[in-house]
Amino acid sequence: MATSYVPLRLRSRYSLLGGTVSAAAMGAHLARLGFGAGAMVDAGNVCGAVDFYTGMVAEGVKPILGAEVECKATGARLGLIALTRNGYGRVCKVVTDTNLKQGALIDLLSDAAGARGLDGVAVLAAAPGYASEVAEVAGRDRVWVQAVLNRERPRDVRAKVGEARRRGLKVVADWEVLGETREDAALLCTLQAMREGRLVSQVRLEAREPWLERLPYIEREARGLEEALRETVRIAGMVDFDLGLGASHFPRATPSPAESLAGLRAMCEAALPARYRGGESAARRRLEAELDIIARLGFADYFLVVADIVGYARRQSIPVCGRGSGASSIVSYLLGITHVDPISQGLLLERFLNEHRPDYPDLDVDLSWQRRDEVIRYVYERFGHDRVAMISTHNTFEARSAAREVAKAFGLGPSEAQALASLLPHSYRREHDGVGEKVAACLGQVKPEMPADAAALLGRTVSQVVGFPHHSSVHCGGVVISDRPITYYTALELAPKGVAVTQADMHAVEKLGLVKIDLLGNRALAVVEDTVKAAGVAASDPAAIEPDDPKTAALLEAGDTLSCFNLESPAMRNLLAMLKARDRDDAILALALVRPGPAAGGMKEKYIRLRARDNGNGGRPRTG
Repeated sequence: MATSYVPLRLRSRYSLLGGTVSAAAMGAHLARLGFGAGAMVDAGNVCGAVDFYTGMVAEGVKPILGAEVECKATGARLGLIALTRNGYGRVCKVVTDTNLKQGALIDLLSDAAGARGLDGVAVLAAAPGYASEVAEVAGRDRVWVQAVLNRERPRDVRAKVGEARRRGLKVVADWEVLGETREDAALLCTLQAMREGRLVSQVRLEAREPWLERLPYIEREARGLEEALRETVRIAGMVDFDLGLGASHFPRATPSPAESLAGLRAMCEAALPARYRGGESAARRRLEAELDIIARLGFADYFLVVADIVGYARRQSIPVCGRGSGASSIVSYLLGITHVDPISQGLLLERFLNEHRPDYPDLDVDLSWQRRDEVIRYVYERFGHDRVAMISTHNTFEARSAAREVAKAFGLGPSEAQALASLLPHSYRREHDGVGEKVAACLGQVKPEMPADAAALLGRTVSQVVGFPHHSSVHCGGVVISDRPITYYTALELAPKGVAVTQADMHAVEKLGLVKIDLLGNRALAVVEDTVKAAGVAASDPAAIEPDDPKTAALLEAGDTLSCFNLESPAMRNLLAMLKARDRDDAILALALVRPGPAAGGMKEKYIRLRARDNGNGGRPRTG
């Protein structure tokens, strides 16, 4: 195709339920149509930016990142296109401010602008008068009047072009794209009805033929606007930046990597004598090996930051402990992040950290759920409110929720829609080949008078909606701490709980190089805290607890562990009794054996038989 047009108004599924094409698939579609570049400009968010960017690069198509923002007070809208890496940060800043702050859009633009105006950003405004106002903030060379050809009447476009010329402003002509082909029309109307709480019969698409398949033919439909079409190519040519995926952006705990490593070593060596009384030689060898790997991978700051957070919890008497594969690290043990001695337990460091795994290790930190917010508040205050954020999760429609919402858009009452959803199996949690047919069959029970063709259409629409973004929420424990303001990497928004979260989800956050730290609320730790208070005794370090308490051993042997974290399920209680468990090591064995792999492979039964055989000698069957 000719190179005199670049689509600047592609909408993905993240555009407030307004588009049907996935962000990741845009590149393949544009490459097939012969385009060398394209811009995704979703409404109020950059949720799909990373998927769009990686998908476009994989197809050899130039990714152009942007967003459309709206003034809450006036309803005025602006399209923002990132021209440089700093410009992308400014786009994220403006999107964040429109989500989190009150005020006129021009004031928010002014806040995001640097000394050179809104440098690195192209601003697209629908109204020439408003564009003139924006130009005072963003700079006249960075503002265009946008004419969306499939949303505006030809005579209105001509009038807009004339007024823009009188004001000395450039015009860019564009075509809004919401779907791949005209076959997406019914789905788009359904999504619009769901978003607006109306019936499908009450809505119509405002944009004419908003399909990817129409893009190659726009030039013939825009005669007389050749200069405006060429401006899209000019804007695309101005875009020049790499999103820098894969590089890490974790904050420094000290001014330099060498100081961080020295500080980490000093903390570990100071704790060594207390943790390993009389057996320091093996521990020192293990410590040196770990510090060598940590130095080569550049992870010293990460351990120092996590230790700082755990240390704060301990100073405030907040129950805390690390878990997961981090227990394989002697550095974690010496820093007090975990309480498991990896040497005595024979744990392999490589499961947690090795030089062939360059991504950051995963240290899960459990906190009393009653006081987790205190620790999170400390993290914000310690590292900076602009450099810390909770991570979002992008909740998608599953079969039941899709059936309920689509049914209401098709005219079923709320009780009928709920009844339909309830008939679907819980196993239909994600995309399922037979969900459409199942929905149509269930409609025969809920609304038998519905014609078969209408029921089939409703079922097909449900199957299409499954997997679409529904809403964002807060990750159960993920927090990111950045080396610079979070908005340099992604925009923020308010989750339904009122917490500001990254618009990038956990996977996109990792690709952006932001390191996730899991600070998890744990009810069991709260129970321990309450028990200690009720008993009127001082809380002690778990390492100081006597390992061979007779009363505890009797409870384990009888499987009387109801309400004990990780030991309370019927399967665990039964297994403890069969093993005649007596101590912590036996409990650890039981936790390993109850997992699906050993249970399904017959290892659990085999171990129980060997245990029964050797119990008479007071022994324990050898493992490995």
